Amino acid sequence: MMLASQTIRLALGATLLLSLTGSLVGQNSSTTQPAPQTATPAPADHGANTPVPVNQQSAAPNPQSGTQTPEQKQLSDIVKYLNDQKNTESDFSLVLGIGSLILHPGVTDYQNQSNVLSAASLGAATPQFLTGVSFRTKVPSLFLRFGCGPRQVKRIKDAGGDPAKNPCYGETWQRNPWNAFLSLKFAPGSSNPINGYVLGGSFSLAHYLDFLVGFALTPVNEPSPGFRAVAAQFVTAEQKLGLDMNFNPSAMLHNSSNAFDGFPTTNPATGALIYAGNPLATHYRGGVVIGVSVPIAFSAFLKGGSATPPPTTTTPASAPAGH
Repeated sequence: MMLASQTIRLALGATLLLSLTGSLVGQNSSTTQPAPQTATPAPADHGANTPVPVNQQSAAPNPQSGTQTPEQKQLSDIVKYLNDQKNTESDFSLVLGIGSLILHPGVTDYQNQSNVLSAASLGAATPQFLTGVSFRTKVPSLFLRFGCGPRQVKRIKDAGGDPAKNPCYGETWQRNPWNAFLSLKFAPGSSNPINGYVLGGSFSLAHYLDFLVGFALTPVNEPSPGFRAVAAQFVTAEQKLGLDMNFNPSAMLHNSSNAFDGFPTTNPATGALIYAGNPLATHYRGGVVIGVSVPIAFSAFLKGGSATPPPTTTTPASAPAGH
C-alpha cells in the first residue's frame, strides 16, 4: 500500500514538473524577437527603364565632337564679340589732343591789367589743348601689307586669288590710318578761354594714338592801329623829357614783338587815359598746330563703353522619369 501511494506521488510530481517546464519554455519563445535578416539586393536590371551609370571620364565632353564646356563656350563668345567690335569700328570719333601752336614770330597776345598792357604769351610756339571730332578717310595705308590699293589687288590676282575674298591685312586703323579732324583749342594763360579752332589731318600711330598737323585760326589781342600811333607819339614826347626810355616808339608804331609789354595806357603825370578807345583789338592770326591726339569712339562715349557678353549658363539635364 505504501509503495503504491509513493509511486502515485512520484508520477503526479513528474507530471506537474513537465507541465511547468513546458509553460516556461512557451513563454520565453513568445517574448524573444527574431534577428533581422540582411537582404541582398538583386542585380540591377539594365533594361530600358533603368539608366546605365556612366563614369566621369566617359561623360566628359569631347571637343572634336562639337560639344563645349561652359568655360569654352564663354571664351568663344568673347572672342567672337571682340572680332565683331574690330570689324564694326566706327569711322567717327571724338578726339582729345595736345599740341603746339606755331605763329609768326612778331605776333604777341596782350592783356590789359589795371591799365597796363602785358604779354600773355612769349615765343612763337605755345601749348594748346584740343577737343573735337575726327573722320576716318578711305585713303589706304602707305605700307603694302596694310594697303588696299591697286598694287595689293594686282598681287592677289597674280597669286590666283579673288581680291573680294581677300581683305587687307590688319585692323581698321592700320588699313585706313588717315583721318580728317576739326577741333576747338584751348591755351592756358591766353586772353581768350576758347583760343580758336584747328582744321587738319592725322595719321594713326597706334589704335588710340594719332599724330596730327592742322591749320589754326587764333584770336590775338593786339594794340589797335589808333592806339599804336598815339602811344608812339606819347613815348617820343616823354623821351624828350628823359622818361619812358625803355620803350621804342618805332617798334610800337609797327607793332613789333613785345613792344608794348609793360606799357601803361594812362599819363603818369595826370592819370588820364592817353587813348579814349579800347587800346586792344582782336586780330585773327593763322598758324600751324603740331601734336598728338587720342580718338574716342562715339559709341563708347555715349553708352559708357560696350559691355562684354554675359557668361554662358548651362541648364543641367533632367533626371530620368524613374528616379
